[in-house]
Amino acid sequence: MHPSSYLLSVDLGTSHAVAVLRWPDGRTRPLLFDGQPVLPVGVYCDESGELHVGRDAVRLSAVSPDRFEPNPKRQVAQGSVLLADREVGVAAMFAAALRRIAAVCSQSTGVLPETVLTCPSSWSGQRREVLEEAAAQAGFGPVRLVTEPVAAAHYYRGVLGREIGAEEALAVVDFRAGTVDVAVLAADDGGGLAIAAEGGVADFGGVDVDAAIVDHLRAITIGGHPQAWAAIDDPRTGSQRRGRLQLWTDVRETKEMLSRFTVAPVGVPASRPGCT
Repeated sequence: MHPSSYLLSVDLGTSHAVAVLRWPDGRTRPLLFDGQPVLPVGVYCDESGELHVGRDAVRLSAVSPDRFEPNPKRQVAQGSVLLADREVGVAAMFAAALRRIAAVCSQSTGVLPETVLTCPSSWSGQRREVLEEAAAQAGFGPVRLVTEPVAAAHYYRGVLGREIGAEEALAVVDFRAGTVDVAVLAADDGGGLAIAAEGGVADFGGVDVDAAIVDHLRAITIGGHPQAWAAIDDPRTGSQRRGRLQLWTDVRETKEMLSRFTVAPVGVPASRPGCT
């Protein structure tokens, strides 16, 4: 089939990416990475300079955390980051994730189809150019950029079938790992969606909430366990680095559990059983 018969939509987030493929018959399904519908976008640069993404990168980071950037999207303003002894451009890190997505997509379709990429509404033209450059490095043709709240609004209307009346508006609040984006949309005269207002905060998101939880746990337990927290804050051994990674993973999962329950446990090293 012609590549235009398919449509690939990619949400390249701060911590994870999601890619959904629409088939020519209208079916949609998420692409799977290591059996999961989300791809960790953290990047690990090995000694040869090769960039690894996904769960492989996360596992490798436990051994050499100085070679790992967990949130490339948060570094877009800097342009590049130092991973061990190598300077790696943000576009190259984005491209590593997009290259993985392209490979999985091509396995399903045999082609790399027309692609839509989402980006924060607060991103300037320069930041959007970094994303476009990354797509080109990964082998994509010209891509269409859509802001994340607008993409959510189109899903609300087109997939869920919710109409927006002439006198109504839809507000979308997109609280993500690294940003908070807000858009207000209304139906235009042509039956489409017009953006009445949009904005956001480019440097705050779920990872900052994770950090606040870790800070709170430190404050209430460090008095009895200063050495344990020193190992978490400045890990020197592989075991300590794995402990730090596990703590931050536990904190993120506990935060997500609190969206469903009023109380959630989280284990703190040297302070078992878990705090709540």
